[in-house]
Amino acid sequence: AEAMEARGFSRNTSVRRVPPILVQGGLVVGLGLVLAGGTFLTFFPAVPMLGWAVIVAGLGMIGLTLWAVGAGSSRTRYRRSVWRERDTLPAVLAAGITAILLVYRLLSPLALVYDPLSTLRIYAPPFDLVPALALAALATPAFLLRGPRKEVGRQVELESRGKLHA
Repeated sequence: AEAMEARGFSRNTSVRRVPPILVQGGLVVGLGLVLAGGTFLTFFPAVPMLGWAVIVAGLGMIGLTLWAVGAGSSRTRYRRSVWRERDTLPAVLAAGITAILLVYRLLSPLALVYDPLSTLRIYAPPFDLVPALALAALATPAFLLRGPRKEVGRQVELESRGKLHA
């Protein structure tokens, strides 16, 4: 949610907002009515309609509160990112490493299990090289897809001072 808000996909403040105290109050009252209705059904089984009526009223209160919250926020469009050629290598690599770890789990069921409480040891727990190398391979795209370093900010700063000569 924070990542989407940072990219501009957040609620519009110009739209009518429901105060948080009303939202919290509506949800608390609605849940309280549902619980009270369930209690009526348990303790007064002779009049089940009263319990069900209170439960329906509570669900109605929750629904009304959520509807008011939804009406108080505007819809934004999420622009999907385009799948590029450079995205294929990390996806294939991640799928391959997942397959390797699943096969390794089937071949050696206890290899990927860590139980810190089985025995108290003074020395380090056993280290298995296959999962470690498989997980380290996840860093491969960072090295393969690394491009030339760009110092755009530094160029702009030098150009503005007149110190960068063509």
